[in-house]
Amino acid sequence: MPNNIECSRFSVTRILILFFITSWFCCAASDAVEHGSSEQKRDSVVPIGVVLDLDSPLGTMADVCMEMAVSDFYAAHPNYSTRLRLHTKNAKSVLEANFAVLELLQHEEVHGIVGPQDSIEETFFAELGEKVHMPMISFTARTSTLSYKENRYFVRATPDDAIQAQALATICQGFGWHEVVVLYDDTAYGNQFLSYMNNAFQEVEITLAYMIAFPRSAEDSHLSQELDKLRTKQTRVFIVHMNPYLGFRLFNVAKQVGVMSEGFAWIITDSLSNFVNSMDSVTRDSMQGVLGIRPYISRSKILKVFKKGGKGI
Repeated sequence: MPNNIECSRFSVTRILILFFITSWFCCAASDAVEHGSSEQKRDSVVPIGVVLDLDSPLGTMADVCMEMAVSDFYAAHPNYSTRLRLHTKNAKSVLEANFAVLELLQHEEVHGIVGPQDSIEETFFAELGEKVHMPMISFTARTSTLSYKENRYFVRATPDDAIQAQALATICQGFGWHEVVVLYDDTAYGNQFLSYMNNAFQEVEITLAYMIAFPRSAEDSHLSQELDKLRTKQTRVFIVHMNPYLGFRLFNVAKQVGVMSEGFAWIITDSLSNFVNSMDSVTRDSMQGVLGIRPYISRSKILKVFKKGGKGI
């Protein structure tokens, strides 16, 4: 994992939603204590649970940026009579995430939970939120498999990956490419994204010539073997949708294999482009010429200050 993690623009997109979350919780709590004593107002703390994989680049970044967001909010609103207190749980797997949210409910008596980090955990969080009537807010979940009518307490604060797939299809159509190769994580999340890709590219009559799934534990030798096979194919356009650990290794191997030279085109999704500021110099050199996409945030004073605060984290 990189030692220096900078809040990237889209990471700021995700974390800025916490300002809304913070405002909502604080306003609600402030209204609740208005009829209480002045002592209650001074001591009013709103516990909020956070479930992240703190060993992942996204989890590490989100943890730091959330603390920044809360600090910035109260710096701008010093007269608020409530204070959010984040209770962060480290969850490296789906099972750990499920246990973490139960522990937050039972022992910390939280008023809301920010999570899950992975889309495959959505269902449990959504059903639990519906049962206990508590908001579960995810700024990382990217699929749209849940019904909003049936899961009123689950808030997905990011656009789903169908929009990203449409953007990729439009880019390829603009360049006049008729075939592409998709390299992706062999996970439920990766497979869901592939289905979006299929739909979007069919609409613009572009063929997904090869679709290769890599397990997260794939060794460099396996990556090299698959890339060497692709080097002999006619299709020279590659779209990569992987977690940073696997994706950055893929590009280092790709340069060694010889598929990063002139004549090849590479596009990465925001699963990698969110973390380009945190990769090492070797990987940065390997990825020269790669095109990345991520949602756009218009420039503003708040964004400038927030990004400045994230430098060197």
